[in-house]
Amino acid sequence: MPLEGHWARQHTALRRLTRRELRALALGLGALAVAVIVVLVLALRAEAPARTPGCIDVVAPSTTGGATVHACGRAARQYCRVEARRSDAVARAVQAQCRQLR
Repeated sequence: MPLEGHWARQHTALRRLTRRELRALALGLGALAVAVIVVLVLALRAEAPARTPGCIDVVAPSTTGGATVHACGRAARQYCRVEARRSDAVARAVQAQCRQLR
């Protein structure tokens, strides 16, 4: 059986925040917002690295998210031969990169 006034006692703050505490909270939240905006701007301005001639770079789905497949020279040609026999989405992306190797 609930006690009379129990809910109100449990959900009433022990004391109100002072102006100083509210100001510190606002400054902290403002600094956090500025930091998030700076990180987003830097992330959106970042450019992809230039492709190296004779190399393939493909982002493929993986068990841990996205994996980057990178191979150069003889390893790239071998990987292209293996992927030429497959027909899934990753193989098609690799094959598109392999056509650019030629």
